[in-house]
Amino acid sequence: MQKFSKQGLTQTSTITLLLMVLHSSAAEAIDVGDRLEIHGYGHQGYLQSTGNTYLKADNKGTWNYNSLSLVFTAKIDDKSKIWAQLHGTSESVRLDWAYVDYQLTTNLSGRAGQIKQPLGLYNEIRDIKFLQLSTLEPMLYQEAAEIVGESFRGVSAIYDHQIGDANLSWDVYFGQPTETKVNETDHAKGKFTRLIGGRVTYKTSVEGLRFMTSAYKTKIENAVSPLDNGSKKTVVLSADYTANNFDIKAEYGKLWFLNEEGKTYYVQAGYSFAEKWTPFVRYDYFTNNVAEKNDPAHFQKAKVLGLDYKINDALRVRVENHFNRGYALPNASTVEGDAGGKEKWNLFVISINFIF
Repeated sequence: MQKFSKQGLTQTSTITLLLMVLHSSAAEAIDVGDRLEIHGYGHQGYLQSTGNTYLKADNKGTWNYNSLSLVFTAKIDDKSKIWAQLHGTSESVRLDWAYVDYQLTTNLSGRAGQIKQPLGLYNEIRDIKFLQLSTLEPMLYQEAAEIVGESFRGVSAIYDHQIGDANLSWDVYFGQPTETKVNETDHAKGKFTRLIGGRVTYKTSVEGLRFMTSAYKTKIENAVSPLDNGSKKTVVLSADYTANNFDIKAEYGKLWFLNEEGKTYYVQAGYSFAEKWTPFVRYDYFTNNVAEKNDPAHFQKAKVLGLDYKINDALRVRVENHFNRGYALPNASTVEGDAGGKEKWNLFVISINFIF
């Protein structure tokens, strides 16, 4: 992940920008001339944990869960466009991605630069809380799970074609992960290199129904012990139905990381009524090592209940509670590892999410 500045945004500046958006009357892009557009999105949240410290939340709670992103698009000509995103939190600002997109043919396009990794339903939009049912994304996409990568530097190609009333899209990519360092607690000084992956998306003839298969592989090199040199492989199967006020998603993922095998899956459903309210539920499961799947330090199960309220086309307020058993993610996010924890615990989240 490439750092853009060491100073970052303060909580005050993030909230100030949020208030500016609150006074905005429309969720429209800023148009700078004929070629350049600026979009934006972000959130401010409050988290409180009743047992384990996770995402800096403990039983005292934290407001340190916020972000603001600016997306720049510059149209060069009818076939080429440049995309870039700056992502800021109360602690840092980083360059998320920046690449050129070129339309080679009607069905084929290519990208080069620092690119968001195309994997599963959420990876390209996991920072955009406004577009998701839950403020806290499924465990598959959470950073502590170490299953999906943020972005990579390299090239990709997307081939898209119709099959009757359905659509089939192929993504292939090759390059270097931007998050190169392997977890120091296990494989000090190791680095991820040589990323290769792909995704197939099938949009059926049924409105709102699609299926995906995603996979990638990256090498691990330069570890302290030669035994820790190897590979990391991930496969994700996805199903999504978004139509008729329903939003239903399910994904299953497998991770092979050196000599360990991880597994995760979730089922999530929401229903919108009165054009404003969307209650939602999710069952989520994750283990970073199936050989130790009965150890609460290596598994986590979560039942999620939440409610989303759409204020307007630019603002949403969301409240949710995660009823957890096991503490694999809090454990993985600690420097010490295997630090112990409370097996049954809750994580409460309330947030305001915006887009413009």
